[in-house]
Amino acid sequence: MKIDPSLTRNPSADTYVNSGAPNSSHGPGTELHAGKLDSGEGYCRTLVKFDISSLPAGAYVRSANIKLYEFYSGGGGATTTYVGSMARPPSTSRS
Repeated sequence: MKIDPSLTRNPSADTYVNSGAPNSSHGPGTELHAGKLDSGEGYCRTLVKFDISSLPAGAYVRSANIKLYEFYSGGGGATTTYVGSMARPPSTSRS
């Protein structure tokens, strides 16, 4: 029996969506954007997917940690970032 096992998972996929360009695909890019763009062309939200298929069925995750690093902020001040989970993965279809 393992008590309080520690697992490390790297993202299996990531992208961002931009309200100013809703039909654009950003999947293969090297940057993830969040918040209002300097250009004023909309707001961005980042989506990150983790493969948790190796967890046993019915496993209970009591807590999780994620580390995010900001490398650019156009505003020059402190930035607040909110992190949440999705009930189901987003659809990649454009229908």
